[in-house]
Amino acid sequence: MQKKLIALAVAGLVSAPAFAQSNVTIYGVADLGVGFIDGGKAGDVTGLANGAWAGSRIGFRGTEDLGNGLKALFTLEYGIQVDEAQGIGTGTGANSTRQSFVGLQGGFGTLVAGRLQTPGYYFAGKYVPLGGWASVHDFMAGSGQGFTIEDSNRIDSAIAYMTPNFSGFTATLAYSFGAEVNEDAVGNTNKADNVIGVGLNYDNGPLSLGAVYHQVNDPDQTNVGTLILPNPREDINEWSLGGSYDFGVAKLFATYQEREIGYYGAVSDKEDDIWTVGVSAPVGAAGSVSLAYGQYDGDGNNNEADSWSLGYTHALSKRTSLYAMYARLSTETGYTGLSTSNKVGLGGEDVSILAGEDVDRVAVGISHKF
Repeated sequence: MQKKLIALAVAGLVSAPAFAQSNVTIYGVADLGVGFIDGGKAGDVTGLANGAWAGSRIGFRGTEDLGNGLKALFTLEYGIQVDEAQGIGTGTGANSTRQSFVGLQGGFGTLVAGRLQTPGYYFAGKYVPLGGWASVHDFMAGSGQGFTIEDSNRIDSAIAYMTPNFSGFTATLAYSFGAEVNEDAVGNTNKADNVIGVGLNYDNGPLSLGAVYHQVNDPDQTNVGTLILPNPREDINEWSLGGSYDFGVAKLFATYQEREIGYYGAVSDKEDDIWTVGVSAPVGAAGSVSLAYGQYDGDGNNNEADSWSLGYTHALSKRTSLYAMYARLSTETGYTGLSTSNKVGLGGEDVSILAGEDVDRVAVGISHKF
């Protein structure tokens, strides 16, 4: 009996450290504001704005030490609605799976597989000073001019490799075997045949530089040759450069991105581009003010739009902040966008974006990270 007790005690001492090396973290954002959208002739709407500053979400991530510097890791992250009776799900919209993957990490870098956020997702958030409603990129995304992967910052059935940090330099290579493409001529969801994404980053003190390339092949796969898309897109190629520099008293941002859409048949290829500039500066010990401007230039006469935004955040703690922001999108008379779903929404209601009109968005709210 005594030997059995000793054996159990020894087994407990051996297994305890191994168990301690495994951990799971619950994290997320609860963000809710009061918003107003003025669409000019298209009308206006007022209501609660879920994720106006930062998308509300809940996530689970963890690692396990496998020894010899090797770790297993996973992340399961879902969008949530703070103001509505909708749970967490895997569908479209705010209740979608934001990212979910499993992988290995070691001296060789990180290798993951699942539903992944693209290199463009991290790029757009890093080199534009304002997030959420006030983001110049996001506002243009609402008009069909979004950054990479046809207004979607995530790809399904994907694998990605991220290098270790080499004196501030990192690189990411991602490949999707069949990514969801959340847009077509009538707002249906399609699958791309495959997607390739490459991201390069350099961070050294106050200086940060980034470059992204994305290629989407056969993005209208499910509607090829149909009446819905008689001239479907063959591929989409996009690249972007961005940078920021922190002077202490202020931080400057800039981006430039270009997209080329190729079509099957006799339809000519289309090219468009967006550039943005921005600045953020601390105000007192807890406040920060940010200003950004962006311009879109598409094919066709007067097919242009520009957007500017102003935002202020006040940190009540390390996790909780108050925010106020204003953004305007102005379109030219020939503005068409690249889809027919040219709308911005609030509380389940949409306001169309019309050519030659201005769209204004205002929101005040609170954001809590946990």
